[in-house]
Amino acid sequence: MFQFGDSHKVVDRQGQPHEFSAYVLHLRCAWRIVGLSGIVVASCDTYYPSSDKPLEDAYADDFAWGQQGANRCVESIRADAVGSLWIQLESEYALEVFPDDSLGKELWRFFEPHTKNKHFVVMGSGIE
Repeated sequence: MFQFGDSHKVVDRQGQPHEFSAYVLHLRCAWRIVGLSGIVVASCDTYYPSSDKPLEDAYADDFAWGQQGANRCVESIRADAVGSLWIQLESEYALEVFPDDSLGKELWRFFEPHTKNKHFVVMGSGIE
């Protein structure tokens, strides 16, 4: 799950506070973040043990992990007819989403959490 936009605090039914961004991209297909030196991180990385190098070292020195609004801003977005998505981020980074099967299941969705607005859902068979 990737989050974009301003942060909002929400209290759940059990009274627990949670913080969400204005928009969420939930992925159920392959994705990767690429930079000038190649792939930085990808969806299949979760299947491999971590290296001795801390994750923070894999990113640019100016990436502020815990500072809301200090990270990469979206510069442009492209999509194609088969559900691929490219989100160009500042500083030459991009999030690339690409369907990796021909099944009719959900590939990804973009939505505003904790609102009644419709979700934009991309299935293997098209947009729902």
